[in-house]
Amino acid sequence: MKNLFFILAICLVLSCDNESDQQPNANDIIGFWSRETVYLNDVNSNEYVDFLNNGTNFLDLKEDKIFYRAYDIGTWQLSGRTLTLDRDEPSGYEDWEYKILTFSEDFLMLEVKLVEGKYCCGFDEFADDEIITIRELYRKQN
Repeated sequence: MKNLFFILAICLVLSCDNESDQQPNANDIIGFWSRETVYLNDVNSNEYVDFLNNGTNFLDLKEDKIFYRAYDIGTWQLSGRTLTLDRDEPSGYEDWEYKILTFSEDFLMLEVKLVEGKYCCGFDEFADDEIITIRELYRKQN
C-alpha cells in the first residue's frame, strides 16, 4: 500500500503544471523591473558590448497599462504569453511584441526577435539584416 501511495504521489507531482506552462495575468507582470542580463542568440551580451547588462535599463509596467522604459513611454497589452509595447513617441524603434518565456514574483524573462538596428545599436558580430533572438532577464524591484 505504501508503494502504491508513493507511485500515486509521484504521478501527481509530475502531472502538475509547471510555472513555464502557466499563462501570466496582468498582476503577475505589473511593477518596476530592472534589466539584469541580455542574451543575443543565447550568448550573454557582455561578449559583444558591456552596457546592456547590470541594471542599466528598466521596464515599468503600470496598472493603467502605461509603460515606462529608458527612452520610451507608451501603453502595454498582455495577450496570453505576448506582451506588446506600443510606443507613444516616435523613437525610431517599432512597437515590440515580447514573448514571456518565464515569470515569477521576482523574475521576468522576455524574448523578442529583431534586427540589430531595431533593438538599440550595431553589433559587429551580426549582419544589418540578420534577425537576432534577444532575451532580457528582469528582476522585480517593487
